[in-house]
Amino acid sequence: MSLFKNTFAVVLTTAVLSCVGTFYFSKLYFKKNPVGLTSTTHTAQSSNCTYKIKRLKGFQYIQPLQFAEPEDESISYAAVKSQLIGLIESYKNSGIISSASIYLRDFEKGNWTCINPNESFHPGSLMKVPMLITYLKMEEKNPGTLNKRLILAQRPSGFPEQIYTAKQIETGKAYTVSELLKYMIQYSDNYATFLLHENVDKAQYNTTYTAIGLPVPNIYDRNFAITSKAYSTFFKILYNGGYLSFEHSEYAMELLSRSEFSKGFEAGFPAGTPLVHKFGEWGDGQGVNQLHESGLVYINGSAYLLTIMTSGKDSNKLPDVVASISQMVYNNLNKSVIPNNSFSMARIKNFLAQRDI
Repeated sequence: MSLFKNTFAVVLTTAVLSCVGTFYFSKLYFKKNPVGLTSTTHTAQSSNCTYKIKRLKGFQYIQPLQFAEPEDESISYAAVKSQLIGLIESYKNSGIISSASIYLRDFEKGNWTCINPNESFHPGSLMKVPMLITYLKMEEKNPGTLNKRLILAQRPSGFPEQIYTAKQIETGKAYTVSELLKYMIQYSDNYATFLLHENVDKAQYNTTYTAIGLPVPNIYDRNFAITSKAYSTFFKILYNGGYLSFEHSEYAMELLSRSEFSKGFEAGFPAGTPLVHKFGEWGDGQGVNQLHESGLVYINGSAYLLTIMTSGKDSNKLPDVVASISQMVYNNLNKSVIPNNSFSMARIKNFLAQRDI
């Protein structure tokens, strides 16, 4: 009985001390690290570094954290940034691309860098990610949305031609929303996307953009454009689980991990590299073509967000550009990796020489 009393006393004392310690630690922490609840975006000073803190709006009492990252680019990425700028310039000088932009962020340390941050591009099929997010938010508000069945009566005329496509839905056949999301993301099917867009909650679709601080686009606007850094916000909110529930954030990322596009990131990374990604293509029909890819690559337990946007005359040459940039990023982030010789600098020079450029 005495032993029981002594044990109980120790446990009780430990619990009380833990509570007191937690109270004073929390008080000290929030005194040093104030978090504003009245603004969507603000900065916080820590040591000599200024942080940008982005919170989701639209709630009455809470503002979920979207992300927090340093305002300034990390000097630790200075070397890889210099190499990437050189690579982009070589492609521009060769005439293979007219412009390119890259956004890179480390989720573990918060380091980031961006090349040509002010250049914007038509996102093309990258727009399918916010559509995915919208439908998952609709499911959260109205359970059963993913099981709703939709039918494409006929294929719309004047639809943009896809260069990179796999499976497509059939007309006159019923598909559940979850099946259509699979076709839209895994196979990048424009017809599934069209059907989903025709039935989406327009107000919720607009909120997907406004809630994270982005302007609402007109997806039919041929001149709509977005920067690589701005677009990366969609993958940030999925990885951080700050907009959708954890369950639906994971659902979205798992679906994105099945993307069958293999000519960009997958060609630049070693085989088997864990990857969550989506590509987008666009052309004006007059000789300007664009190819982009955005997503997360997992290296040694860490996640990196990479968005690459490119523009050039020949759409067939752009996948190699995305792949070579991806490979250069990977080899700089993981110095122990064996270089992928299929996308070494020597092969890039060979690639240019073979085309008499």
